[in-house]
Amino acid sequence: LEGRQLSWLADEIGVYSSDISRWISEDRIPGKAHYDKVKLLAKLLDTSIDSLFPFSKKTQLYNIK
Repeated sequence: LEGRQLSWLADEIGVYSSDISRWISEDRIPGKAHYDKVKLLAKLLDTSIDSLFPFSKKTQLYNIK
């Protein structure tokens, strides 16, 4: 994602663009507190949470679908 797209997505889901950058780079895994935001991100990108975060077993613990 490019800067403008990242900023737009961050605004849409209510997080900082740096949060999304860290999620994408696998530097940080979204926690349970971000459940609704991650769900909205997947919806905006027309994909599944598993597709966005295939590296994360943690999301499965939260039953995020």
